[in-house]
Formats: sequence, structure tokens, C-alpha cells
Amino acid sequence: MMGAIDGEYADQLHESNLHSYSQYITEGADGIEWTISVLDQEAKEKILQPLSELEHIALRHRNEKLDILERNIIEEDYRDLIEKYYMVDGDPYIHLRFVSPTSFKVQGEYSLYPTARLIFRNLINRYDEFSKDSKIYDRDLLDYIDENVILTGYNMRSIRFPLEGINIPAFMGSIRYKVRGPRQMANILRLLAYFGEYSGVGIKTGIGMGGMKVIKSRDGGGRR
Repeated sequence: MMGAIDGEYADQLHESNLHSYSQYITEGADGIEWTISVLDQEAKEKILQPLSELEHIALRHRNEKLDILERNIIEEDYRDLIEKYYMVDGDPYIHLRFVSPTSFKVQGEYSLYPTARLIFRNLINRYDEFSKDSKIYDRDLLDYIDENVILTGYNMRSIRFPLEGINIPAFMGSIRYKVRGPRQMANILRLLAYFGEYSGVGIKTGIGMGGMKVIKSRDGGGRR
């Protein structure tokens, strides 16, 4: 991806702690799907625009080219997310699927178990970094997560993410939480979860890790 965008901007991205984009690859019956998300207008102009002009993807290390058969673009802004997932009467359950290898670092060590606090603290940091109209961080909210977000089920497996001769310990699979208390609190966390579909979660989301999806409930996650 970096080979297709402006070199100065690519250097700027390498130096940032929280990236304004995420990417991951999944493979299915219809082929390989490359998902790229951007979190602000600058990234849209400097990443998505150049990539939209590509006719194929070059795999440099394998000396191969992959043809781009189809492009699908989904565009939402932060106000759309608030309207759809916070300003609703949603249910208290949040079901997440990690679709690419995911990991966190805690005190310099890789963490293979995705606690609710790790997941949502990471998403809060990303949301607050790139949202211009609203901020979420509150110490009381983190304490609330510790005390009131209950694990109700999971189906996880450990996996390694190869990177420059190193295998990063990671996990994939699904996890389900119930949020106790006022619906407002569940709605804040649901908003963050859907934001996470764009931002990714955990470490190295700019190179393929941390892809996540919300598994929707039958009613779509909320009622107006």
C-alpha cells in the first residue's frame, strides 16, 4: 500500500502512534478481499484516492500481480455512527469477531486474552484521536467497563502473525459481552465497536492485524 501513496505522507504515517487508517486481508470462496479504512479526510485523499486508481496489486516479495476485480466503497462519518448506534434503544449484548490476527501490548508484553477493558480502551483512544466533534474518554467509563461488562461467551484460537522474521502472538475468533446498567452505557460501547470495524483494534492495525466485525443481532443492534 505504501508504494502507491505519497512518500512524505507515508513517512508521516510510519512515525504516528495511532494510524489514520487500517487494513486487513480475508479470503473466501470468491477470492481475496482487501479491506482498507481511513479515519479522517486527509487519509481519504492521500490513501484512498491513489489506491482507487490501481488496476492491480503487486506482491513485491513474490513477484506476482493480483488483478482488482471489484471495488466496494462504504462511507460514514462520525455523526452517522452516533446517530445509528448511540441514539437508539439498543440491546445490552455486544458480539465481536476478530477477523485477522489481533494482539495487544501490556507493559511491553503481548497479551493474548482480549479483556473488555483492553478492547474498549484501545477503541476510545482511536476514536478520540480522530473524531473532531465528540470525545469519549472518561476514567469513570473505564471503571464501569471493569465492573459491568460481563463475558458471556467466546470462541477464540491463538495464532501467529509473521512480521520480518518475528512471529507475533495473536488471537482470532469471536467474543460476546453483556453490558449491565443503563442502556446509554451499552450504546457508547456499541458505538465504539462499530467504529472499530473501521479503525481496527490492538497493535499493528496498519499492516493487517486487528481487523474486527460486529456480529449483528436479529433486530440489527438497536431500535429507534
